[in-house]
Amino acid sequence: MSSRDDVHRLVDQLDESVLPDAERQLRQLTQRNRDTASAADTAAAVATLRQRLPWIGSIHSGRGDLAERSSEILSNEFGARDR
Repeated sequence: MSSRDDVHRLVDQLDESVLPDAERQLRQLTQRNRDTASAADTAAAVATLRQRLPWIGSIHSGRGDLAERSSEILSNEFGARDR
């Protein structure tokens, strides 16, 4: 039996008088999981995009003018070529 099945079975065994408190606690846990997952997923997606597309966020990167770095950016995108 899985943990999820165990939780369902335990909730089914609760007395009606404690259900509101149990529901509140479960909602807090699920919201915390969503918040954590959302922040982690967003951070991972941004990191992946920045690796794949170095020009993403270039205005705020503090790495200078794009025109000056265009050969670096293009070589990252299309692979190093003889210059």
